[in-house]
Amino acid sequence: MIILSIDIETAADLSVSVEHILSRKSDKRLKDPQKIEENRDKIISELGLSPLTGKIIFIGVCISRTNEPSVSTHSFGLDGKSERETLIEFWEFLNQVLSEDNWVKFVTYNGKEFDIPFILIRSTILNITNKVFKISTTPYSVDSHIDLFLNVFGKKSTLNEWAFRYNLILSPDRIGGDMVQGLLNLGDFETIKSKCLEDCEITLKLYEKVKNIV
Repeated sequence: MIILSIDIETAADLSVSVEHILSRKSDKRLKDPQKIEENRDKIISELGLSPLTGKIIFIGVCISRTNEPSVSTHSFGLDGKSERETLIEFWEFLNQVLSEDNWVKFVTYNGKEFDIPFILIRSTILNITNKVFKISTTPYSVDSHIDLFLNVFGKKSTLNEWAFRYNLILSPDRIGGDMVQGLLNLGDFETIKSKCLEDCEITLKLYEKVKNIV
């Protein structure tokens, strides 16, 4: 059996009409240039939260196999790769994993409402078809996909909070998702990758803690 955790990092899709969105959502009451710029940056950052106005810049995957003590990590995206290239590589990898073992359980944190729908919708926008299998987003089914946020811990807590509660060690310089857009603008790809892969690892570790009660 393969346990596979997935996490994505997203950013604003600047191919959409950003200026139109900014003109509609900007706080017209602001007069100070710095506050206007901060408001603009906040709006652009939030565009990455929807597959309508955002895009996937990185996908992290951690895999745990039955009877194997080590966990493997896999990265897709950044380093000059387009979103389309990232998604094609991701789907090809998952299809390869499924060919090795047809018993795969996906584990995510808010994956049924964010990560997986985002991947699926962006794949359709980019005309990428996966014909081998489908990742379930059915809210309360845990047969093939356990969303720890939805199915175990509830919607009132964060991944970091549960990691602390279970005494899991986190990177001291760990960043939040709200910093990804800024890091992307600065070209700091390594920090984005590290953040995403650590999210995957934490998700997998939390699953190991609660798997017997799911």
